[in-house]
Amino acid sequence: MVSLNMNGPALNVDDDDVMHDLIHRERALTGQGPGIEKRQVAYGSVEAARCGLTPFGDAVPDGDLIHPDDFKEVIELCHAKKLFPIYHIQALGEKMSPWNQNGLNYCWAWGITGGMMAQLAAMLGAENVPALAPVSLGWTVNWRNAGNYLTDAIQAATTKGVAPLELVDHQHSRSPSRYKTGWDRARLHFRLTETFDVNITRDEIYVLRQILTILATGTPGYMAHNWWMHALMDVAFRWNPNVRNKVEIGKYNSHNDGLIWMSGSRAIADEWYGLRAMPIPGDWRRDARQASSLILAG
Repeated sequence: MVSLNMNGPALNVDDDDVMHDLIHRERALTGQGPGIEKRQVAYGSVEAARCGLTPFGDAVPDGDLIHPDDFKEVIELCHAKKLFPIYHIQALGEKMSPWNQNGLNYCWAWGITGGMMAQLAAMLGAENVPALAPVSLGWTVNWRNAGNYLTDAIQAATTKGVAPLELVDHQHSRSPSRYKTGWDRARLHFRLTETFDVNITRDEIYVLRQILTILATGTPGYMAHNWWMHALMDVAFRWNPNVRNKVEIGKYNSHNDGLIWMSGSRAIADEWYGLRAMPIPGDWRRDARQASSLILAG
């Protein structure tokens, strides 16, 4: 048995049944369990409470994070139960393959969009998630071939969302005049709803505890490395006693080279956000069609 040292009392995992305890904890947090004060919370907030996290950088008590002594067992459980975000990316199949920004300098857009798709796949099932077009975030840089700040990309994905790929003429198109009418309405259905800011310090173990605690819930990480001048996703851990800190972080890149494993200080990003996306009610295809009808009627 291993204790997942997260929020409040430790979550006990017997017989590798991690999902049972996660579901039980979620019911408790939403007031469905006995003796728990009822309160209405969004799914993302449940995950935040479970991890002891709060949006945008509030302090995270050490006792709420997975303990280093449990790293190996938690990582193995997350692989056995396919909890890490990489498994949701793999389930998406061709919707995220190839995953290649093709020289646009839009790694920031591919990173946040991939994280949102992985999160939606975890909640809805990969078969119910459309391919999204990272390039549709190009308005934030005036459709130039240019980099961007992660915080600006987060703001854009939160307020306006990411358009479905089928409404964009091709995945690298920076010409919105060629997009199908209604793309800017349909994107509102695919927005980022919460972001959890990891406290990056010189204490590598402390940072790894935060990241693993988030990834263990299936929540992908959107991050950037200054030394690499690159933004991408953190999507998994693996145990390796032969490397520094005994763990490696799996990073999903935007150059169609799949999973990249890193360890030591280079594995730790300079900026890191856990992403939570939720489906917005309504039919995005219908909204796009209605927008087209309004233009034709005008």
